[in-house]
Amino acid sequence: MEFNKKQPALLYLDKNGFYYYQTGLPSVISLAFLATSVKDMDVINGASIINQVKSFIDQYHIPLAIITIIVSPNITFEKDFVDLTSDALEEKTKNFIETIPFESVMTKQYPIENGVKVIGWNEELYLELKVSFEKYAFIVEHVIPYQLLGSDQALIQNLTQDNALQLLKRVDHLKQFTMLTIQKEKIPTVQEQEDKKDKKPKAKKTRLYAMAVVFIILFGFLGYMLLKQH
Repeated sequence: MEFNKKQPALLYLDKNGFYYYQTGLPSVISLAFLATSVKDMDVINGASIINQVKSFIDQYHIPLAIITIIVSPNITFEKDFVDLTSDALEEKTKNFIETIPFESVMTKQYPIENGVKVIGWNEELYLELKVSFEKYAFIVEHVIPYQLLGSDQALIQNLTQDNALQLLKRVDHLKQFTMLTIQKEKIPTVQEQEDKKDKKPKAKKTRLYAMAVVFIILFGFLGYMLLKQH
């Protein structure tokens, strides 16, 4: 199935598992992590997560989707830093991130009044979920902290089918808060395009000059040898 034909989906990740919904499902469905998969938000066995996700997809006959993960405040660490110089903010942010008890931490700073809010969580868990779903041709596109939902938090607190559908309609707005870095393809400037065009003719001219010089040298050497024989 092509990328643009995949349905948008929401995955609300909490401490013990996740809730999932996409258009067409009769209700919000859920998966509870096995103790052999995840414990205290630490990944115990990545292969076990993959197996759980596969069983989940098969059990509910879930169509391919583009997934937005919303991360529960129960599994994130956050701290606000206000009225600091840039150097002090950098140092305090670094010290805070180092206190988050995971080997690999996904973090992002969000602007607040006179400062920033720093949110972090276990990046390994994100990567395992991403691999598990993408192994079966799903796409994980965004990761959004619950804290950034604003008034939409009420929809998560009572995650009925109707509320989940409302959140799905809000994805285009909410994706501005994603924790993932979106790398945009660089569009060449007009000058870069012109330079690229100019390089090919110049290279061709250089090769022609070099060939001409070699030909002249060989021709001269041949003439010299002929004269010498006479």
